[in-house]
Amino acid sequence: MSPLVGGKLDPKERIWKEIKNKAEKNAGNGPLLLSHEQIQGFWDHLDGARMDGFDEMARLTMRFLERLEEERFVHGPRHQRLLHHLGQNPARQCAINAGLGDSTVCTTVNKVCASGTKAIILGAQTIMTGNASVVVAGGTESMSNVPHYLPTLRKGSKFGNDTLVDGVLKDGLQDAYSAQHMGLQGEECASDHSISREDQDAYAIRSIQKAQQASKSGVFDKEICPVEIPGGKGKPSTIVDKDEKPQMPLNEEKLKSMRPAFKTDGSGTVTAPNASPLSDGAAALVLVSESYMRSNNLKPLAKILGWGDAEQKPSKFTTAPALAIPKALEHARVSKEDVDVFEVNEAFSVVALANMKLLG
Repeated sequence: MSPLVGGKLDPKERIWKEIKNKAEKNAGNGPLLLSHEQIQGFWDHLDGARMDGFDEMARLTMRFLERLEEERFVHGPRHQRLLHHLGQNPARQCAINAGLGDSTVCTTVNKVCASGTKAIILGAQTIMTGNASVVVAGGTESMSNVPHYLPTLRKGSKFGNDTLVDGVLKDGLQDAYSAQHMGLQGEECASDHSISREDQDAYAIRSIQKAQQASKSGVFDKEICPVEIPGGKGKPSTIVDKDEKPQMPLNEEKLKSMRPAFKTDGSGTVTAPNASPLSDGAAALVLVSESYMRSNNLKPLAKILGWGDAEQKPSKFTTAPALAIPKALEHARVSKEDVDVFEVNEAFSVVALANMKLLG
């Protein structure tokens, strides 16, 4: 886990773009997001290496980076959680597809759920060590396009049936050491910290309601990069400019009645709706040094004050934030009482609840 601590600053500009082939191009210095869609949704024809390149988001960062005098100062660490059938160095593919030059230095980070934050940390460290003035950090995910594998095919299948291996499970949702599904480790967390099904459902409902309210009120409208999905056979194109899941109606009673997804012995507490969905999406932001910010008269959205990393037994990944957050606060020289909002970004309601409990 790699939490990041930042100081809050008022934004000066936010990114906005009308996705048309000949639309007016605007530049800004805020975060860029592609809306997150459910698996096999709008993004299912776009692989991860093109989610933030071909689909305009990286082009928007390029418009900002055109202010640079020397392209060699541009670095692009970003993450791809599932490195599946994408070709070499997906980060570099994104940069080149977006129109950045061949000399743009790119790094792909593979740290599962912590990859995006780790990309930001690496970007900040690159600037602090004097190796760059501007860094684009971000991530992209296309679960819809993760293939199934035939692991015995290269050696030759001698006799009997072959088995297809689901890449989403193998490389994204399954513990590499025990072959146990992450959902069962969520159940382990619930048992370890006495967190009930009712608590998890209540947290999920609050989370969904907050997301729906944010979407309805347009809080993130100017930070979401709309994407035009061409219609087939004469059908009109679709402009996707909102996260898909918050647009779906919430049925609280149905959520509470769903069967546990991973334990079927009657003791299960983790369900599909109180866990995160399988999704496609992408995001990026621009980091700059203080000297570059001042010389270009930029007003930042936030200042990175520190970070922290922590690891423990793989099956206990659920509570790693409780170890990493104190380290990040110490590194940033910030007390817990000075922080207005903690974001624990994980796959299950129980993860946020457990870390809230551990951290008081």
